[in-house]
Amino acid sequence: MHKSSINILLYENVSADKIESVLHRSALEAFQVGWTYMETSFQLGGRAADLGMEQGRVEHVLRSAFEIERRKEVRDDDSSDPKEAATLAGQAVYLHPHEQRSNYYSKKESARLLNVEAVSLPWPEDNWRLDLKKLLTSLFSPEESFAINRTLTGRSSIQKVKDALKADTDFVKTIRFLDGDSGAWLRVNPTLGDRESDLSSYRYALIQNTSLELGKQLAYFRALNLPCAALVNCCGETIQAWVKVDAKNIEEYEERVSFLVETLKSSGFEVNSCEADPLALAALPGILIQGKQQYLLDLQSGAESWQEWNLWAEAYLDGNPLIEEAASYSEAPMRSLEVIAGLIRTTHRLVLSGPTGSGKSFAAIDMAIAVSQGELYLGLETEKSKVLFVNMESDPVHLVNRFFDVARARDIPTNFENIDYLHLLGVEKNIAELGDLLVKRVKAASQWEGKEYSIIIVDGAGKIPGSLKRTITPAGDSISLSMSLDKVVAQTGSSIVVLLKDTEAQNQSLNVDSHLRIEPKEHTTSFSFRSRHYSSGPLTNKVWEYPIFK
Repeated sequence: MHKSSINILLYENVSADKIESVLHRSALEAFQVGWTYMETSFQLGGRAADLGMEQGRVEHVLRSAFEIERRKEVRDDDSSDPKEAATLAGQAVYLHPHEQRSNYYSKKESARLLNVEAVSLPWPEDNWRLDLKKLLTSLFSPEESFAINRTLTGRSSIQKVKDALKADTDFVKTIRFLDGDSGAWLRVNPTLGDRESDLSSYRYALIQNTSLELGKQLAYFRALNLPCAALVNCCGETIQAWVKVDAKNIEEYEERVSFLVETLKSSGFEVNSCEADPLALAALPGILIQGKQQYLLDLQSGAESWQEWNLWAEAYLDGNPLIEEAASYSEAPMRSLEVIAGLIRTTHRLVLSGPTGSGKSFAAIDMAIAVSQGELYLGLETEKSKVLFVNMESDPVHLVNRFFDVARARDIPTNFENIDYLHLLGVEKNIAELGDLLVKRVKAASQWEGKEYSIIIVDGAGKIPGSLKRTITPAGDSISLSMSLDKVVAQTGSSIVVLLKDTEAQNQSLNVDSHLRIEPKEHTTSFSFRSRHYSSGPLTNKVWEYPIFK
């Protein structure tokens, strides 16, 4: 009978030369049976480290295994509910701005945002049951009072800090009493009661983001240099940050919290749980909720004070790219998802051009269908994924009929479950407005419908005002087709394919990654290809048999 690699790693002596391979196999098994990244890191990663494996290599192996399993799920489970992606929110995973993404990952919001790489979370200390004691000692003075709630709506239990800091055994006994399914909460500021008039100070604000995976949250807190008095892991579901705002009164408190939230948002960290409430209820570290630990990740990290952070934020968080140290890359980052082998990856921009009547629209429709089904395109392998086809050329009924014609000619199912249309024929937009509209629609589809498009195909962009030359936006900015494509790619994480006539493509300097051109001949058609990322040259000659190239 085959022995589990998990059991081999956990319960047997593994030689130094085999630890890495055994860890990789056991991590794959763990992810396949439903272990979270955190569970795998704690149990398997910790065991590998105990056996002498260097921590950096441990993290690399776990990231690699997780990526393999994640890609397999994306390929094999097209019917997955986007809500299921929320189960990954408690996992610290490896992300890099240039890394391939999937439905499970939040997209990079803008090219102007911080480049943040997720990090592994620290394990709880052996004496993690005393984390509340550590927090009180670090964040409150002995004479101040703190408030604990057993329910979100009930009255608080008030106690002086110096009275709570008893011998460790008594403190742990008290903490264990707070374990349970419902949990317990701690007011974020010292107070004598549950009213604002009871507050002793306006010292801390509580912020969190419940949509990012934990490793990304922690990376943001560090990258943004937040003046965090405490960071608390809330049962592997989110990280709460106690941010030092040090306000004199409620007006200054609300003003500083508003500035904090807006600054984080502009840097790509959406604070989705922060009411400017100095009596906010924070997760209480050191307890178990439904068997899951709440524990301290860090104390007194980042800038030392609000004033120091405010000066730092003015110097660095201006919405423009930051200087990035080359030494921060311990290894070459993973490339983005290769949607069509040798042709295009996500975040790439490709122009598909050809003479009038050369079959550009049919070639683009064929591309959309091939990618949506994971079928060959012009003889090239594709990664099965979602496609958005932006139609600015044909009336909707005519376009949809073309899709059915191409699918039937290829003997491919016509359910088109991985293809969406955006019909813009007759919609008056200049090239700048078109880019904004595409970003808006793709972000909405991601947020509300859980859809992630690997490719956006735009047919008919050449006739949009401003597409063949620079146009001036209402704000007075000059923008070209290339700049608009850059914006769509940067803010959606998708690749984009734009169809242009040869004359349209030749009339401007297109700053794109690749150019695929249809070259009709007497009996066959060649596809010439130029690219910054792939070797150039003609693709295999094809014969045009309406409605496809064979």
